[in-house]
Amino acid sequence: MQKIRSIQLRILPDDQLLAIELAKYDQKIVLEALHNCIAHQDYARNGRIIVTEQSDRLIFENEGAFFEGVPSDYYTGNKTPRRYAIFRCRTMT
Repeated sequence: MQKIRSIQLRILPDDQLLAIELAKYDQKIVLEALHNCIAHQDYARNGRIIVTEQSDRLIFENEGAFFEGVPSDYYTGNKTPRRYAIFRCRTMT
């Protein structure tokens, strides 16, 4: 988190007189994305986990993921992965 430029943003809601300060990226969400990249890493490929910061998003990449189907198959409980394959953890805006 120290290497990511998570600046403080000031938001002025329409119905309030005082601005609200929020971090650009929530630390818990960044750590969750990083943990997912670690958990789904294919260590046999000797790949790295890469976090790239762009002006409007963070991109998390690793060597590994669910092999067959689409992600909705897994979180709905319709499918259980038998093995893993290459995948890119995409973006966080």
